Amino acid sequence: MPKLKRALVVLMTFVMALASIPSQSDAAKKVQLNKTTLSLYTGKSYTLTLKNNTRKAKWSSSKKSVATVSGNGRVSAKGKGNCLITARVDGHKYVCKVTVKQKAATSKKQVTYVYVTDTGSKYHRAGCRYLWNSKRKVSLSSAKSFGYTACSVCW
Repeated sequence: MPKLKRALVVLMTFVMALASIPSQSDAAKKVQLNKTTLSLYTGKSYTLTLKNNTRKAKWSSSKKSVATVSGNGRVSAKGKGNCLITARVDGHKYVCKVTVKQKAATSKKQVTYVYVTDTGSKYHRAGCRYLWNSKRKVSLSSAKSFGYTACSVCW
């Protein structure tokens, strides 16, 4: 019986020693932002999150004219420039550098299409009654350059 008690004491000591050692998974669960740098175009938004955090964070922006941040970490790009978005939890600061770019204006030229018939000299809109027999789609500038004139019914 004394050998059994000694074995149990040794076993319990070993188990307690193992329990007091911090596991690697606890050490690896460090609180951090999901992004430390972020690039957005004006009018767009992105939600920042704190990984491995269960506490409520206080969010702030260094330049509200560039980007604003809501209470849940949603960053909204307002104007061109750089700013810092900061999350504060339990006295610790977590910072994300945000760059906001101005979206380039698209200069798509608007093309107007008209229809011409195989035998006529006029250009027409899509629903014109003179297009019942044949119709070809061309740009308005092409129709004018080939000498077509506007239909008096549909224009």
